Amino acid sequence: LWPGIVGAIFGAISVSFISKENFSFIKPIVAAYTLVLGVIIILRALQINLRKRDKIRKIFPVALIGGYLDSVGGGGWGPIVTTSLVAGGRNLRYSIGSSHLAKFFVALISTITFFFIIGISHWQIIFGLVVGGMIAAPISIYFSNKIPLKKGLIIVGSLVIIISLKTIIQSFIK
Repeated sequence: LWPGIVGAIFGAISVSFISKENFSFIKPIVAAYTLVLGVIIILRALQINLRKRDKIRKIFPVALIGGYLDSVGGGGWGPIVTTSLVAGGRNLRYSIGSSHLAKFFVALISTITFFFIIGISHWQIIFGLVVGGMIAAPISIYFSNKIPLKKGLIIVGSLVIIISLKTIIQSFIK
């Protein structure tokens, strides 16, 4: 939670003073990273081990980068943090639940930082994002408890791969 909050504050400050277009190179890099994670998640679901690994232990840099990218691009927390936790060997339900709980606070701090820096001129958009996140988080936690683990991993891995490929293709078309 704390590294995510710090990352979100730095991200909000960065994007407030630097044009968002200067950060456009980040999107395909993140998409390539999440594409690899999606493959790892599916291999894990099918119990195909490329090599034995311990659970991801260094969550601090993952959360810091996830919080930063979430503020800069408006969607870095889920793809970076949740996917890294799942691909790194954490339990699917634990990863989704803890990540979504932390995401609420990361988004809240990011929103507060934006309010202090750029004011409340775009409050309708920010309000919509906050309310949407508050509705989506409990729904995703509910469904993560209802779906069998193997099916859940395959669904998550497949969605991550599809979204990553879409982002990579769109980045090269532009």
